[in-house]
Amino acid sequence: MFGSYYWEHIVAELRSQAKLASEGAVLFNDISRKRDKEATDREKQTVEKITQSIDRIKEQHSKLNRSDSKAAALLTDSSDHFEVIRSGDYYMFDYESDEKEDEEKQDEATVAQEQILQVITARDKHTAVAAAAQKPSTSSFDESDSQEFLPTSPIQSPLSPAITTTTEMIPSSTTEQTTSVEPKESEESQKSVLFKICLIGQIVIDYSIDFFKRNSRDYREVSIQLYQMKTQDKNNQHEERTRSQMNITTVSAVNLDNADFTASVNNAPTNTETHSQTTDLDKLSRLYRFFDSLIYYIMSRSELVCYSAMVINHLTSGSILSMPLPLSIFLWAMLPSRPSRNYWITIITYTEAMIVVKYIFQFRFYPWNASEIIENNPLSPVNIIGINRRENAASAADLFLLLSLFFHRSILKQLGLWKAET
Repeated sequence: MFGSYYWEHIVAELRSQAKLASEGAVLFNDISRKRDKEATDREKQTVEKITQSIDRIKEQHSKLNRSDSKAAALLTDSSDHFEVIRSGDYYMFDYESDEKEDEEKQDEATVAQEQILQVITARDKHTAVAAAAQKPSTSSFDESDSQEFLPTSPIQSPLSPAITTTTEMIPSSTTEQTTSVEPKESEESQKSVLFKICLIGQIVIDYSIDFFKRNSRDYREVSIQLYQMKTQDKNNQHEERTRSQMNITTVSAVNLDNADFTASVNNAPTNTETHSQTTDLDKLSRLYRFFDSLIYYIMSRSELVCYSAMVINHLTSGSILSMPLPLSIFLWAMLPSRPSRNYWITIITYTEAMIVVKYIFQFRFYPWNASEIIENNPLSPVNIIGINRRENAASAADLFLLLSLFFHRSILKQLGLWKAET
């Protein structure tokens, strides 16, 4: 067993994970410094724009004062009042502002709302497709793919000239044609409504994909970099192993090991392969990209999953045993910028102890579990403490809480944040 490939794989995985235990925290700190620098740069740009606008207003006001200096000396007191009022008019702001670039940068939520309104108010399917495909970066909807939704015969609101000639010759046939056109128009209207609903769903999915990717980009960057560093460290370990075997084994064995090493190096993903994987991700289906971005978002916000699991557990049980869980969120977890490892160790230990205590008192030989009077009395000490017999909902909430805590701990260990300082 100790000479198997699986054992070597586990040893290499644990060694690389131990070496990269603090790299995730370093990468997250670098990203946070980068974000802080970007925020300070944006603040400096806004301050510079404000100072430039103030200087332009002063320059414009000084020009007006110089041009009207002679006329201002002859003004009376009554006209000075109106002149002062006019001094703050909009003619002072007649210059080209740099705020046009900021106005062009619209929020993605407003863009999605405008697209939905344009799709709803569109009279034709082609205009609806064009409105949905206005933003190619967020909306990957292709007009060629929409041809399968288009009907084979277009909507004919005005009657053709041939129909008008037949109406003059045979008036009895007009009633039959109008009755046959009405169900066709109703079918076409139903198809157009379904088509617009599909377009609106695609716009909402594209917006949610962009939202999840934007809020989990730090986790994506760090996870990709850690994966690349881990693969490089595994390759280095394999190379050291082959070098140590060269001094012991024969020449033929050395050649075989070198061949295995070159094969493993060739099979290892490089930076270009990972970049191609990220680029190929955009070519996949919309649902796959949605679930992929959702999973990354959940993994990047796993502490929120733990907090929600604590609240759900207290809502399902409503006892003294579950009361410290939501209180710890507001009195301990939310106070620092990021909860420390001591908090998560305390919560995991308390959750395990709470589950053990609850499950010990689930047996029916206890007197309070056999009588129905205690079950119907919410003010009984057994119900207040939370050691009464519960149904499957409470046990499922406890299990969900424990699994979410273990899931969050595994993510912190994977990123090297489990032993990092807050």
